[in-house]
Amino acid sequence: MKVFNLTKTSKYLFLLGAVFLANACKELDKIDYIQFKANFTMPNLAREQETVFLQPSDGAEISTNNTQRAGTANAQEFSWNFGDNETSQEKLPSHIYQKFGTYSVKLKTKMQKQQGVIADSITKNITILPKLNTPNSNSTFSYGGANRDEVIYDVLPIIDNSGYWLVGRRNINDIWINKVGNDFKSKPGFPKTIEPFTNALISPKSIETTTDGGIIMVGEIQNTPQDRDAFILKLEADGAEDWSEVVASLKDEYYVGVFQNKQGNYTAIGTSYSGSNNDINIISDIYNATTGNKINSILSIVSACKCKAGSIYKLPDAGGIEDAFVVAGTTRNNVPAIIYATNNGTVSTFSLLANNDNDNFKGEGLTVLGLSDGKFALAGYLNNTTNSTQKDAFIAKFDRIGQTAAWRVRFKMYSDEFQTIMEDANKDIIAIGNHNNPLSDNDIFLAKFDSNTGKNLQYKTFGTINDERAYQAIYTTQNKILLVGLQKSTETIPFRNNGFLMLLNENWE
Repeated sequence: MKVFNLTKTSKYLFLLGAVFLANACKELDKIDYIQFKANFTMPNLAREQETVFLQPSDGAEISTNNTQRAGTANAQEFSWNFGDNETSQEKLPSHIYQKFGTYSVKLKTKMQKQQGVIADSITKNITILPKLNTPNSNSTFSYGGANRDEVIYDVLPIIDNSGYWLVGRRNINDIWINKVGNDFKSKPGFPKTIEPFTNALISPKSIETTTDGGIIMVGEIQNTPQDRDAFILKLEADGAEDWSEVVASLKDEYYVGVFQNKQGNYTAIGTSYSGSNNDINIISDIYNATTGNKINSILSIVSACKCKAGSIYKLPDAGGIEDAFVVAGTTRNNVPAIIYATNNGTVSTFSLLANNDNDNFKGEGLTVLGLSDGKFALAGYLNNTTNSTQKDAFIAKFDRIGQTAAWRVRFKMYSDEFQTIMEDANKDIIAIGNHNNPLSDNDIFLAKFDSNTGKNLQYKTFGTINDERAYQAIYTTQNKILLVGLQKSTETIPFRNNGFLMLLNENWE
């Protein structure tokens, strides 16, 4: 019988085990240590007065450098700062933000380990959008037909206060006209269209009532993005066309406003652009009220500005100054400007919103208003300084044109612009515009500002799951705000809109 040498066998097994353990330890060494890292989840977007839920990240994870991280949910202490001076010590907190804006949320955590207390922190941003209010169905009106695309650009009271003129576009190339009573129901024979006025995209920009009960309308015909023709159209009280003129040339030309001057003729204000930044000018054309023939043209009412026009406001004749108006404009360097002109545009001066070339108040001036104290308000949008796809609304007050703004306010909710301005009974300034955001596309919003300081006093946003936009607003005879624009149709047809009208009381309800 063969007798085994147990001593040699034991040595062999010992050496074999040592080699195995050494290799195992090498594998374990690939994970350096268990690293504790703070982390949490929350939505990127939410609305005012909505509950936001925050949660520490669960479970451990292995990082790309094979460092193991312990999940934040295993921590013993949690300290939250929501960025609005509110805090919490809960593990699973919830929070309600009261005002729109971007907030930095910080989580500090602590965990007890063998080597002592380990602490870590992390900060993430959340954007809070304004509360979305659903328009009152009893105060909204929609105008449109199946398989048709309508939008309303302007509104004016009928000369006898029996209702309102509504003017916009149907489909691509038809001018849409409606005459509604004070109940906002269409009067007999309305709505109607003028078709085909052109084969290109047409956009009525502004209307004014005429002494014969009709309206005078100006706008643009867009043949290509770089080739627009200005048009002016006179309508009778029954909506029938009286006369029209189209300014067709090699230049890019369009009208943004019109008024009846002291001589009883019509002054149309707009822009002429040849394609060169050195040849962009605000123009003034005068048309005979009876025949529609052009009487006179001022090719540049403010040559030093090199501006394009966004809209105009006709000032009352006073102190011997006649046919004065102000223009919301934009320079060739994208600086909003306000231009004051008299005598149909033969005398003028201007102010720029930006104080110098390095000032970041650059964008576009869209709307202007002469205030009851003899001063002026300008509004529009500014380029967002951090996101080129977003806009910031702005409003500014000028005590005197030719000087810098008395105050100016950048108003940012997400991506916003002001389209029109009003003045209320308390002399505060109300700006109305459009608010674009990822949750509900385009919504209508109003913001009120103190006329003396520019302080924001109130704001409110209206919208639904559809796309709503406002382009113009006036006061009714009952001192209510009447907004007009568009609402995206609920039909499945793409790019189909209805003309939209919304009525608000003094409390914006």
